[in-house]
Amino acid sequence: MPQNEDCVVSYTDCLHGEDLCLQVDFTDGGSEQIVLGSETDDHCIFDGFFLSEPERTVAATSPDCPIKPSSDLHVTFRHPKCKGMYNNIYQSSENREYPKRPVPKPMKSHFHKMPEGRQNITASNFTYQFPSTGFDLRMMVFYDRGFLQQHYHNKYYARQTVQKLIAHAKQTYLTQDKCQYLKMPKVHFVIEDIAAMDWSFPQGEDMYDYFLSDELWYFTRNYHVEADLYHYIQYNPDGSGIADLTENKVDGPGVCNPDRGMRKAISGWTGDHNDVQYNGGTFAHEIGHTLNMHHDFVHPSGMNPPSEDMCDRGDRYWNGVSCTWMASVMDYWCDSEKEFYKDWSCCSIDDFKYLYNKRIQKYGKYCLDTHSNTCYNEETDGYCNYKKSRGYCDYAYYYHKACRKTCKQCST
Repeated sequence: MPQNEDCVVSYTDCLHGEDLCLQVDFTDGGSEQIVLGSETDDHCIFDGFFLSEPERTVAATSPDCPIKPSSDLHVTFRHPKCKGMYNNIYQSSENREYPKRPVPKPMKSHFHKMPEGRQNITASNFTYQFPSTGFDLRMMVFYDRGFLQQHYHNKYYARQTVQKLIAHAKQTYLTQDKCQYLKMPKVHFVIEDIAAMDWSFPQGEDMYDYFLSDELWYFTRNYHVEADLYHYIQYNPDGSGIADLTENKVDGPGVCNPDRGMRKAISGWTGDHNDVQYNGGTFAHEIGHTLNMHHDFVHPSGMNPPSEDMCDRGDRYWNGVSCTWMASVMDYWCDSEKEFYKDWSCCSIDDFKYLYNKRIQKYGKYCLDTHSNTCYNEETDGYCNYKKSRGYCDYAYYYHKACRKTCKQCST
C-alpha cells in the first residue's frame, strides 16, 4: 500500500485517560497529537481527532484485538500537510515492506453508461445548497457465507472486520472537499445492523448478473429492517464491487428509489487484513454510485478507437478541470505510485448536487434525513458526571467527544 513519507505516525503516551494516542511528525519539523477512543469493547477499532483541530477526524484499526504496543495500526485521516489519507504504523517484520497492491481489473459489465451531458460538465447553477450539517445515511450491512468462511466461521471475527471497513470508509464521507464553489457535504453513517447471510455470492462475471437478479432484489425489498441503503460485503479476491447507480434520474436506482430492492450495493473484501483501507475505499466508492456519482473517467468503450484496457480511458471534465487520474474516490486505481480513494472530485460533488436539486424541485425535499447534530454523550451520563467532577472536561477528548453533553460542548 502506498505510504506517505511526509507524515510519520507513531504511538505516544496518553495523559488524560484516552484509549489511544498518536503523534504525527511532519517534514517541516512540526508535530501534532491525535487522541482516540475505542468504538468497540475489543479495543482494536478507534475513532478520534487531532487535539489542535477537533473537527479533523481520524479512524484507526489494528489487526490485533485488543491492540498491543507492538501492533500494526491502519490510520486514516486528511491533513493539509499530508499527501494522502493513509498514514499507517507498520511494526511487524512481515509488514514493514508491505507490497503495493496489484491494480484491480474490474469486469467490463461493471461500467455504467455516462448520461448525456455528464462527460464534460459545464459549471452548474444550483438553486439549492447542501445543508451545513450534512446527511444521515441509514445502512443495513450484510456479509456472505464466503466472507464468514474466511473468518473461521466465527461471526464475532467477521463482524469485527466489517466494522473496520466501515470505520475507514466513514472518514471519506466526513471530509468536506471543495472545488471552486462546490463543497462536499458530510454524510454520517447510521448502521442499522450487521447481519450474516446464509449463502455465498457468485464471483467474476456471475457476481454482476446476480446483482441484477430477481433473487437479490426480492431479498433486499422484503428485508424486515428499513434503511436508505442495503450494502452487501462478499469475499472476493479482486476486491471489486457494484451498486445501483441513479444515472441522473430523479426516481432512478440508488438511495432515493422508493423500491428498497433498488437501493443496494455489493463491495468485495480481498481476504487480506492489510487491505482494510483499500476495501473500505471500495465500500465508500459503491456508496457514491447510489448517491448519483458516476466514475471519474470515460469508459474505454466510449473512446475512439475503443480500448480493451480499463486503465487506458478518457478524461472526464468539470468546467474544464479534469476529474481523472487524481486518485479520487470515484476513479479506479490505475497508478500504483499514487494513493487510491483520496479525494472527492469536482465531477462527483456536481453529480451529487445535481440529483439533490432535482429531488427538491420535484418533491420539495431530499430523500436522506438532514443530520441533526444532536447533543449527546458517547459514554454513560454517570461516567461523564464522574469525569467532570474530577476536572476532565478541561481535556479535549472529553470536551469534544466522550462527554460533550455533560461538558457543555454542545447545547441540548
